[in-house]
Amino acid sequence: MVVAAGAAVLVLNSGDVRSKLPGRLGGDTTAAAPLPPETAAPGAAPADEAFPATPTLAAPFAGSPAVRYADGAAGIVLPDAEPVGRLSKGAVAGVLRQVKELLADVKRTRT
Repeated sequence: MVVAAGAAVLVLNSGDVRSKLPGRLGGDTTAAAPLPPETAAPGAAPADEAFPATPTLAAPFAGSPAVRYADGAAGIVLPDAEPVGRLSKGAVAGVLRQVKELLADVKRTRT
């Protein structure tokens, strides 16, 4: 019964029990370093020019590599056509062009 009571105290209040134990078994006895003093609170919002590459509704890709990508169908770059199975190089090129047109049309009709 005494062992069960001791186990219950250890489980329910392990931090307090460990803090009373010496050495490695006890809790961390080193004091935390004091925090540095706070700086003054800002008086106003930062200027817009402080964050020139922040995306906005007018420029949603600002600050992103996507800002250099071409818009619309010009942004869809097709790979070089090569013969695949029974399809010739010309047939593969034709299918690639059709896929590009389909993607461009889907984009136009969704907006």
